[in-house]
Amino acid sequence: KKINKKKQKKMVSTNFKVPEELKETFAEARTKRNIRWIKIIIEEEEIKEAGKKEKTESEEDDFNGMAETLKEEKDCAFFLYHKKKEGSKTDTEWIIIWYIDDGCKVKQRMVYASTIGTLKTQLGTHFFIGEQHTSTKEELTYKNFEFKHEEKVDTSEYMTTEEREIADIENTTSHMTTSRSTVSGGGGVAFPVEEKAEEELKKLANEKEGMVALKIEEETIKVAALAQNQKEAYEKIKAEPEKEPRFYLLTIEEDKLLLYVCPEKSKVKQRMVYSASKKHIIATARKAGYNITKTYEYGEHHEVTEEDIEKKRNPPKVEKKKIVKPVRKNVKGKRKPPKITAL
Repeated sequence: KKINKKKQKKMVSTNFKVPEELKETFAEARTKRNIRWIKIIIEEEEIKEAGKKEKTESEEDDFNGMAETLKEEKDCAFFLYHKKKEGSKTDTEWIIIWYIDDGCKVKQRMVYASTIGTLKTQLGTHFFIGEQHTSTKEELTYKNFEFKHEEKVDTSEYMTTEEREIADIENTTSHMTTSRSTVSGGGGVAFPVEEKAEEELKKLANEKEGMVALKIEEETIKVAALAQNQKEAYEKIKAEPEKEPRFYLLTIEEDKLLLYVCPEKSKVKQRMVYSASKKHIIATARKAGYNITKTYEYGEHHEVTEEDIEKKRNPPKVEKKKIVKPVRKNVKGKRKPPKITAL
């Protein structure tokens, strides 16, 4: 039997632009206040408007109309949904609802997950009070949907120094930006870090080798495993649940590494949460004195081996062939003029 080598699964990064037509549609919807939702899809590596619904007297019927536009399976879409309170004079009650069916391909899921920040940033973060993820048509019904963002709250003035630092990192280095932490994994999510995790990171910052494995559990960053040396570290990594994403902070000589493992079999929600927490992990490590020098991403825990890490740390040098230019001979005297042959 032939054994197929598993390709390394890397996180998908996008640099899409919101088309001007969509920006105009959204601006008009905010001005006229007559649109309940706008559907958006990603097709042929482009963000496209795929429909909209005018408001009627029944918000429930309007909401349920979103699910009716979806296929039975393997479908993905964004919906810009306008939920305006009775008596409210503002028009900032917009929610981004992203629908990603569990049957979608991994790459498609990651493309949509990494694009939500782009939508918010380019359409105007201040217009949105949050975003929510759904994965079944049953969840995308007015009866089952939980409106978790009833009021817009500006929390910037209450941010800690660390939270402001994380926001600065996201605003300058990523399209997955947001002005505040939200319940979903689309923007930069800053979960609290347990005391034990902070202590272990501080210890590791002063060691020549070792590892701290971090997991996100109950919306808190916790220690998943510890190792004193490289051999023990690789054993602990292989022993972690194969369907669970993890962050591994590994020290090898002068290098302080961050290994991000996101298995293909992990749940969609977990991928989104871990992906959105990566920059927070880096900031948390830096706060503890652990300054990460290199970051590597893997699709499976068993792919993290000493051999692979060494190849990445010390890639083979490719010798460049020297191009020898022909030496131009010095010609003494004046050059002879070219012969002109009469026709």
